[in-house]
Amino acid sequence: MPTPSDRHYKLLFSHPLFVRRLLEGFVDEPFVKQLDYRTLTRVNARFVTPQFAERESDVIWRISFRSRPIYIFLLIEFQSSVDRWMPLRFLRYVAEFYQSLNSPAPSGLLPAVFPVLIYNGNGPWTARTSIQELIEPVIPPQYIPALHYYPVIENTYSRETLLRLRSALSAVFYVENLERHQLLARLDEIVAIIQQEHPQLRALFWNWLSSVARAREESADTLAAIQDAREVKTMFAASVEAYEKKLKAESLQQGLEQGLEKGLEKGIEQGRQQGIEQGEQARARQVARRLLDRGFSVAETADLAGLSEDEVRKLVQE
Repeated sequence: MPTPSDRHYKLLFSHPLFVRRLLEGFVDEPFVKQLDYRTLTRVNARFVTPQFAERESDVIWRISFRSRPIYIFLLIEFQSSVDRWMPLRFLRYVAEFYQSLNSPAPSGLLPAVFPVLIYNGNGPWTARTSIQELIEPVIPPQYIPALHYYPVIENTYSRETLLRLRSALSAVFYVENLERHQLLARLDEIVAIIQQEHPQLRALFWNWLSSVARAREESADTLAAIQDAREVKTMFAASVEAYEKKLKAESLQQGLEQGLEKGLEKGIEQGRQQGIEQGEQARARQVARRLLDRGFSVAETADLAGLSEDEVRKLVQE
């Protein structure tokens, strides 16, 4: 039975940018560099056969490769034990998918399918990656089915690698590799990974992280810290971005009216810096008020919100 956190996890890969982060960051195959990511389209992923009448397939995407369509089949494996028959499962799922297609490719042939396994279990992945390896080679190889899948095994990526990649997906894998109750201690590193990501991916990530924290029964302090980090880093980034655009437009107009190109550049930079500082202070005070309302001490509030203790005491007096 899928858990709420499993469903949130699968939802991540329903966003095209998450799929792109997966392929570009974790699939070491030259052809992924030639994929036209502008064409990524989610496929209606439900296909039914009598044997699997109640099964909903994993995430399937269509994308162009050298002007031809291929399909990315993402099978997300949540179970902790390794399924040694995974190549057979993939063979069956891909065959079912082909049967579900209304028509072949323009060439008259079936389109290519790239099967990818995403495994987030704790133990090592020991299953074979090819169906040929599960079949006794007692007849000529041309009569033995040929299918490989690409394994993305989360627990094989080092902390340094995930920190370096700095994507929403590497942040997900980073969290998945943490021991229970380590979230609070590593939250700053998680924020550092995610802070430069696309806003939509940041929002998806924070939703997923909150779900994971609740499923793991993390402490109230951890849940509060996650919420505050989300509000500060996500809302602040959005407000600064909007403020920067406004300042740039105003500075540009002023510079054009004055005809001073150098003054325009200086005004944009000064306005940008002023906007960042003002936005950061406003968001920090907003978070500090929430923390104080929740019973955090002046010292704890100052540390979490990035303010001095004197600034926090002023908020208490207000």
